[in-house]
Amino acid sequence: MSQNPYSQSPPPPQQQPPPMPYPQTPTGYYVPQPKRSVWPTVIGVISIILAAMGLLCGPVMTVINAYNPATRKVYEFLPDWYRTWEIGSMFVGIVFSTILLIGGILLLKRRPAGRTLHLLCAALSILIAMVNGLVLASVIGNTAGMPGPMRLGMIGGALGGSCGGLIYPVFLLIWFLRGAIRQEVDGWPIQDEASRPQ
Repeated sequence: MSQNPYSQSPPPPQQQPPPMPYPQTPTGYYVPQPKRSVWPTVIGVISIILAAMGLLCGPVMTVINAYNPATRKVYEFLPDWYRTWEIGSMFVGIVFSTILLIGGILLLKRRPAGRTLHLLCAALSILIAMVNGLVLASVIGNTAGMPGPMRLGMIGGALGGSCGGLIYPVFLLIWFLRGAIRQEVDGWPIQDEASRPQ
């Protein structure tokens, strides 16, 4: 049986393009945003908590020391100006805590100014801690007649407070001076602009 020369074979089925991995929107295909890092939230919350403790504990401890018999006994062996120095340090601590609080809030909002305030607070905190350590060392070394246990207690408190107070500022300096962190923080305004509805 001969084939009809005028018969046509059915056209081959058209190949459909592979489906896109993302849903199509009126303006094009949706491209997911990169996953947001969680470190700004972690550091921001820690900074807010530490700042709140500094704003509360500094004045409270100053008042307690003023009326604590044991502390007043220690003041008898210290220079008269040391009490004024302590009160001044409390106000400096309030200023630093306020800077840290604002920096923590800005970090939660992913504002580049949060990194700047954290670096400023960390650098100043380390500087003041070193000055306080030198002042305490000078006071303790030149105090005559102070009992040995009382002197050891002051030395231990000074070392513990200085070393413990330097942990977070040193961490902040190391963390925020990293090139990757600086680059990420500088990109926050661009991400905010891109995430806004057109």
